[in-house]
Amino acid sequence: MTDMTFDPNAAAAPDSGIFGLPFTPEDSKIVLVPVPFEATTSYGGGTSNGPRAILEASKQVDLFDLETGKPYEAGIAMLDEPQDVRAWNDEAKQLMSIAPALKKFLNDYAARTQ
Repeated sequence: MTDMTFDPNAAAAPDSGIFGLPFTPEDSKIVLVPVPFEATTSYGGGTSNGPRAILEASKQVDLFDLETGKPYEAGIAMLDEPQDVRAWNDEAKQLMSIAPALKKFLNDYAARTQ
């Protein structure tokens, strides 16, 4: 454990990791991989913000579990959000936004050339 003074009953520190835990990925048995991608969603948007929302909301979760005790003691961490994946998402969303116009253009072109 990175910080031996961690108190699971205290409020999460602002700079803490997932669930308010002090673990780094190197210290953890469980490492979460955030993937901010939504370019292929068919209803609404916002899923690319899911990893960030999970990280923030996780700091409000009670860590005690009656059945498993204190599984967080083995270490749980979340990797930083990969910026290249977010960039790919933004590029893919732009391509998806022009897809209907491109399809119409190609269909019209094919109809004229037959």
